[in-house]
Amino acid sequence: MLRVCFFLFSLFLSYSLLAQDQSEGIATKSQLPVVNPVAKTVNENGLEPRFLFDNQPFDYGKVALGSNGLRSLRFKNTGDKPLIIHHIKSSCGCTIPKKPENPVLPGERDSIMVRYDTNRPGFFQKSLKIHYNHSTDSIKRIFLKGTVITEKKIAIDNEESIK
Repeated sequence: MLRVCFFLFSLFLSYSLLAQDQSEGIATKSQLPVVNPVAKTVNENGLEPRFLFDNQPFDYGKVALGSNGLRSLRFKNTGDKPLIIHHIKSSCGCTIPKKPENPVLPGERDSIMVRYDTNRPGFFQKSLKIHYNHSTDSIKRIFLKGTVITEKKIAIDNEESIK
């Protein structure tokens, strides 16, 4: 009986807290600013860095088991401000990214080096979160995909393509 009373009291208390007057400094839905997700976001100076990658998602294609998994992901800063990559986080420990050391000036190109562990056979799809100096959209997510196949499978594929 004590549990039931406690439950009813908790329910009444939570209901009374949620039913408070919205005009006391808490914005209602109609008072919130309208945000256009397609609109260009700018900081107070109107300048922002922007990524434009050469291809997305990045396709490793078919790679041999144990082969070199190093790839260069080329991009261009199409913004009006130098692009500074603070750090890059991969979705898995099998993918190791290396960011550019220097800022990428507007209009310039650079690359992110990524090494995938090709000792894991089969299809893979990984993502990288790039944290950079944008005032409102400071994380860029990119995707990597490919298939690691054994040497025997590569030989069979090569024989079929010759025929």
